[in-house]
Amino acid sequence: MFPCELLINVGFIAAQMVIQAQAMRGVAGAVSIPQWIVILAVPAVVIGIFGYRWIHRVMQATAVPVTCPPGRAGGGLFWAVYAGNVLATAGSCAVGAYLAALLPGLGPVAAIGMVSGSWALVSWRSA
Repeated sequence: MFPCELLINVGFIAAQMVIQAQAMRGVAGAVSIPQWIVILAVPAVVIGIFGYRWIHRVMQATAVPVTCPPGRAGGGLFWAVYAGNVLATAGSCAVGAYLAALLPGLGPVAAIGMVSGSWALVSWRSA
């Protein structure tokens, strides 16, 4: 792994941990942001260590049934996955742009909490 790629990944993960901690702080204010970062980092580290093996085991079990059902082409699977990713990304970007225009003085976590209530912060954090 190149040093720049490592730096980008570490920075991205650190930024995500802060955003997730802010969201969870909006739900449970008794826990501080640094405490939330530690709480959220533990499962992330476990998934990071063991997840690679778990993903490969699942992919080995599902590779043939998913990519080669009788009478189906692999292109349909590709377009279904592609469309799902594009729609989810475009939808979340549209919501973010709307909230930024609606509440320009707030950050994304505070804006979602203000518009939807603290219950939305848990579902938004996991997305």
